[in-house]
Amino acid sequence: NYNSSMLKKAQPTQQHVNPPKPSLFEKFRNNIPAPSPRWATIQKKYEALLISVRQLKRNECKSALQALIEALPHLEESKFDYTSSEESHLLPLVTDYLLQIWEVLLSSLDSLSNVECVYFCKGIISIMKRSEFDVSHLRLTNDHKPQCDPPRLQMAHRYRILLFHTHRYVVNKLAEARALLKQNFPIISNLTFYSQVLVVNYFRLTGISQNILSCISPTQEEIEPMKPLFVSLRRKEQASNSLQVAVLEECPSLNAWKNFHSVVSQITNDAEDENQRAVTQEWLEELSKKDLLFWAFAQEWVLYVRQVLPPGFPLYAVSGFRQIVQAFLLSMRRITTPFSRQMIDCSFALLSGDPGVLDYYLDIVFSRTNVFNIVSVNEVLCYLDLWMRDLSRKRLKLTKDFNIQYFCKAMDIMISTDHHQLILRILTIIYNYADLFTGLLRRVVFVDLLLTRHFFTLFLHWEPTVRNTFQQILVYKALMQKRSVLRERGVCLFGNLSQLDDPMIIDDDDLENEIDGLLFGKIEWYVQTLQEQQKGTIRVYSSQLEVYVRKALEEYDQFMEMYYKWEADSLKGNAKPPELMLLRTQPHPDIKAVPVVNGKAEGPSENINTSVSVAVDPS
Repeated sequence: NYNSSMLKKAQPTQQHVNPPKPSLFEKFRNNIPAPSPRWATIQKKYEALLISVRQLKRNECKSALQALIEALPHLEESKFDYTSSEESHLLPLVTDYLLQIWEVLLSSLDSLSNVECVYFCKGIISIMKRSEFDVSHLRLTNDHKPQCDPPRLQMAHRYRILLFHTHRYVVNKLAEARALLKQNFPIISNLTFYSQVLVVNYFRLTGISQNILSCISPTQEEIEPMKPLFVSLRRKEQASNSLQVAVLEECPSLNAWKNFHSVVSQITNDAEDENQRAVTQEWLEELSKKDLLFWAFAQEWVLYVRQVLPPGFPLYAVSGFRQIVQAFLLSMRRITTPFSRQMIDCSFALLSGDPGVLDYYLDIVFSRTNVFNIVSVNEVLCYLDLWMRDLSRKRLKLTKDFNIQYFCKAMDIMISTDHHQLILRILTIIYNYADLFTGLLRRVVFVDLLLTRHFFTLFLHWEPTVRNTFQQILVYKALMQKRSVLRERGVCLFGNLSQLDDPMIIDDDDLENEIDGLLFGKIEWYVQTLQEQQKGTIRVYSSQLEVYVRKALEEYDQFMEMYYKWEADSLKGNAKPPELMLLRTQPHPDIKAVPVVNGKAEGPSENINTSVSVAVDPS
């Protein structure tokens, strides 16, 4: 992922060697794209594509649909390889047939069923995005003069015309859908296609991006209550200003289309620009509502830009991302009912564009949640679980500027309610997504929150599932290194609590190792404290928790035994820690009492027979 420090660390390995300095854009290319297929390897596929065009032109719906389904994977190919001399003449032929397919598909949409329309829409959007029509093929000079041959300019003009025609088709369909239900914008089957067309034309048609950003911009009344969040977003955008030049130079498909239209329109004086200004603007009114259409558009916008930019490149360098995030946050703040599936999908897309927006999500949902409303708190934890699961699935990490203090404060308040189901949900989330917390974020979560604030209340909790989950976090998730490695390093046990709580300022590459050492020593010290107080030599935790000490230590020993077995097995292969297990064994004979707080019994009796081991699905 993007790290500004990587720009400073990129130095030649040997001083006497001066390799060419890579461009700023190339530093973010972590993966080499797969080579484009050559004509010799795809000739049969290409012939099948031509056959599908002929079938479509005969208006045979069933046969045309079948041919299109077979040809669709070939249409979705990013491009063909035209570099060799014997294949260089194929580019005009291929683009001609692609444009014919596009025109036939677009003219046939209104006569199709919903199922058939889905495939036709996929074919259209695949052709619109193909690199054969990229503006770079015009080979524009610095003064925006084309250096390509006339047939290429004619093809570009045909592409321009179809862009306008497709855009008008989409906005008219959106206006029709809006007229069907004035108060509530209906969910229409082709909304994904319509939003994809709007995204492509956001970058490729002049004036569309300005219209969209203008209609979703917040009013002054909307800005005031969210001013801190918007200021933070603007700072992120300003931090990416140095990368915007790289985007302009290396990604013409995102920025050079204004020059494309000024050059191509000189070939033939068409009236497309005038016709575009006469198109209904009702679709912009729907976007300004920041609901269904906007969520679909924002999701497709991020997906489209991610396909163009290299992995890890910050999206704030692309004009419009900040405004889209702002509009989404406004819609999230406005909606008080449970979030819809479409809104959750949009939040996932923006989260992949910048994991730091999780800060803003949590700020909104936490600030309006009453901790004593268990249903609302559980709903918020569901959202947190979904967002962290999405980050984990995409192998993203929380950013260093993530507001971990605010996050831990919210978790601390929920844990302090002592509602065992909420506590179990919080601990399960931390167990499942512990890998998202790195560096000082990990120290704050595991040291400051779980150990310093809540070790004794969680390790000795009356509910066995809470105890077991917390113990497994300490055993399996708190440390990145293996315990045997830490013991070999001679990590010492700190002698008193005040030494453990001294702040650590670490900014070198061994940060994770240092945090492992701190966590290892602190965990061992706390466990020894339990053993010492049980012997009566010291007194640290409340005597009301004494009844659970022996049981909790035995459960912890069982998990440690399982851990060292896993550690031994992992030497033979890349074994993973076991899934979250909640041990439920019979209590000791001498555990008979129920803890009493302020004259009231709290928690279930330990006499209940719970001798069943249960594997819990984290979801």
